[in-house]
Amino acid sequence: MESFLELLLSLTERSGVIARLIRGDKDLFGSLVEEKSGKAKNQRFEVDFKTLSDTLIQELFKHFIGEKFPQLKGFIFGEETNTFTLSNGENVTIEIGPTPVDTAHMLSRLLDPKLAGVLVETIHKEMKTCLKEEDREKVKLLKYLDERQLGVWIDPLDSTNEYVRGVTGSSSDGLYSQSIHCVTTLVGVFDRITGKPLIGVINQPFHSTDSEGVWCGWSLWGISEEGLIGMSSPLIPVRKGDNLSKKICLVSSSEDSHLLDKLNASTEWRTINVSGCGYKLLSVITGLADAYVLSKDSSFKWDTCGPHAILLAMGGNLEPFVRQGEGGGEVLYHCCGEGEGSKCWANKDGIIAYLSKDVVSSLLSVID
Repeated sequence: MESFLELLLSLTERSGVIARLIRGDKDLFGSLVEEKSGKAKNQRFEVDFKTLSDTLIQELFKHFIGEKFPQLKGFIFGEETNTFTLSNGENVTIEIGPTPVDTAHMLSRLLDPKLAGVLVETIHKEMKTCLKEEDREKVKLLKYLDERQLGVWIDPLDSTNEYVRGVTGSSSDGLYSQSIHCVTTLVGVFDRITGKPLIGVINQPFHSTDSEGVWCGWSLWGISEEGLIGMSSPLIPVRKGDNLSKKICLVSSSEDSHLLDKLNASTEWRTINVSGCGYKLLSVITGLADAYVLSKDSSFKWDTCGPHAILLAMGGNLEPFVRQGEGGGEVLYHCCGEGEGSKCWANKDGIIAYLSKDVVSSLLSVID
């Protein structure tokens, strides 16, 4: 497991660099954005996008996981297709080549030579991971995972619309509503037999800026059954605002108005709308919010698998919003549901994410 986790962490670090490099070239970026349509489009959004960053990051994970763990080839799933349509209508198949020269040849059809060269170096360069020595020793003692039984879900860039807009919003209550801070890369490993989430990695490529105004990333990982978590640097979440007595429930802009009315009328809860399923889940994990509720089927397996594993590692959970028996039911990751295209991988019963059983009991007492 040690080498597998280290590979995932290395790839998430590389994905953050790729996202920042491509977003940083403002003149070029506009030509590397494609509007989704049809079955690939998330119907919750009036306009849904994918960028070269989305496609390249997804193929990065598929290539290097499949190369090092060939048993997983064919079981690495993601949100995006690997065909990218340029603004001039040309279709390009995005693939990571076996050598830097092969990858450079592919990217030369899309980018100027300088940026293509920097990206190729990033893609093929193994980066230092955030797996600390004490964490490495713990991971070495964990039970063996049979790679033949694993699957991987990848959301290369969640909250792509905020990535495209590139706006640095201001925070309220320590949370960003609509900002490039909301962009995350989400990786989840699950058991293909049981569907249970096992390992989660989240990277926030636009977490903060350094003293020179350069964006820096931050990453977090967890192993569900072992209760292990780690992060690239310590994080102490600080809630801000005038109303700290009420618990915070994160919601989407399209959430049901009756549900919002119930929560906001309660003495214990208030709602805050922020962008990105991944960012909402990360905010619950880091303690900036107490829960995330989504009553609709507009989140997907690639959104929730990684964060779900981390929540379990921390003693929390991610359950269906539509309760299924006394225990609430399970969100699993190995079977597709009804619908065409991406819709068959939706969490059809909605989701509730939390860190504390007391929190979810309080929440359900209000919304049931």
